[in-house]
Amino acid sequence: MSIKIKLVITRALIPSLAEFGVQGVRVVGKVVFKTNNGYSEPRYAIIDTGSPISIIPPRVWTTSKVKILKDYKITGLVDKEECKLPVSFSELTCRLLDEENITDDLPIKADLAYTDELPIILGFADLLDEIVIYIDCKNDCAYLKVG
Repeated sequence: MSIKIKLVITRALIPSLAEFGVQGVRVVGKVVFKTNNGYSEPRYAIIDTGSPISIIPPRVWTTSKVKILKDYKITGLVDKEECKLPVSFSELTCRLLDEENITDDLPIKADLAYTDELPIILGFADLLDEIVIYIDCKNDCAYLKVG
């Protein structure tokens, strides 16, 4: 049986392009992470269809049950040493939820960042490649179907 989890589409003007009316669009959903004592509080995460791996900041993962597999550095658009971010590639477990539904445990691999200056990002590896994503920006409708 599949579970449908509602997502939220957010829009905000990009400050440096506001004069042109350019908006950033994000799809966000709620997630909890498995801890040694149950689950974390629900938090919003960006559902990032362009990210191969989820990225979790320490405000979340330091209380989560994690298994670190490898330390390395990630880079974005600019491949310079000063732009690289140290992370730990790890295994952890999460659940996706909305006001009505919650998934079973979803074991994922994610990069654990060492700075809180970034949001929770849910990417493809072990998560988005296992579920159906529906995004209709024109009608402000988005959801995930799990199972």
